[in-house]
Amino acid sequence: KDVCEIYNVARGEPQCKGRMGEAFQVLIKWAFDNVPMEKLCLRVLSTNSRAIKFYKKHGFIPKYKIIVRRGSSLRYLKMEYGTHKK
Repeated sequence: KDVCEIYNVARGEPQCKGRMGEAFQVLIKWAFDNVPMEKLCLRVLSTNSRAIKFYKKHGFIPKYKIIVRRGSSLRYLKMEYGTHKK
């Protein structure tokens, strides 16, 4: 089994409050039900406190920081999903 990474999650509109969380939970369940993996993870810009709070609320745990150098340095926070319940 491998690690699956969620990449580039879009944000919801203010009038759809709560819908993005529901959609994200469906995505997590689908991934564990359909993709042979041991871990689900994601990367988020370390300065994006709103996204970090959202991911924590939905079961992701901060693991470590990653620095990517492309002209200027970008700092990411690697997060892994906690325990999966079917």
